[in-house]
Amino acid sequence: MSGAAPKLVDVLDLISRQPNGVSVTELSRLLNITKASASRTLASYVEAGLLERDGAQRHFPGLRLWTLGARALQYFRPAEIVRPLMYEAWKATGVGLYFATVRGSTVYYIEQVGPGIALNLPIHTVLPIHACGPGKATLAFSSDEFIESVLSKPMPRMTPKTITTRGEMEQEIADIKRQGFALNRGEAVEDALGIAAPVFDHTGRPVASVGNACGPNDLTEAYIASVAPKVIDIAAQMSAALGYTTAGLRVG
Repeated sequence: MSGAAPKLVDVLDLISRQPNGVSVTELSRLLNITKASASRTLASYVEAGLLERDGAQRHFPGLRLWTLGARALQYFRPAEIVRPLMYEAWKATGVGLYFATVRGSTVYYIEQVGPGIALNLPIHTVLPIHACGPGKATLAFSSDEFIESVLSKPMPRMTPKTITTRGEMEQEIADIKRQGFALNRGEAVEDALGIAAPVFDHTGRPVASVGNACGPNDLTEAYIASVAPKVIDIAAQMSAALGYTTAGLRVG
């Protein structure tokens, strides 16, 4: 890139990853551009409010970036962002997937790819959070206050397998947090079982789940051992695409 003007997004992305900011010399080295080009670039971004410069001549992300990011959130469409990832994951693993978002205590199935997904859970299915894999996966990593709000209310039985008592759900939540995924044992629809893992947004809040559906005879220990790690990995990729980092703020 030496001699060429660096792209705005490359500069801002690089600087945002440097906890101590960058100097002109460091940016020149990191982007393989001249010091003169690095100096002009940084000065123009400081003038625009995209970067801030401290007394030691080190550069950091500016507040205008926060303002622009906050405005961008109003156009945030998780399903549109994760859809390409779902197709890539399906092609790579052969595992059919669904994506479900959670609003309050309700789960909305909004996207699916691959075989074996319909299984009586068609697209646009709506289920209560306590009675399905994506709901339980999201619930387990939510704030204590939200978990309490769910456990303190009646959990209606939908099938003989539905968890309806506080004690059982507390144990289920503990298991999900330990293993990183939830199992649906036919708790909403008897012949629709599967595995789901939580998807986190940029604040660290669990806002959705990605999962795999299977039939009542397929959810064996061998199946879980094979598919669960894939689902967890796909969920992690989706979380990263939504702006989540492991060091991100967890607000529940």
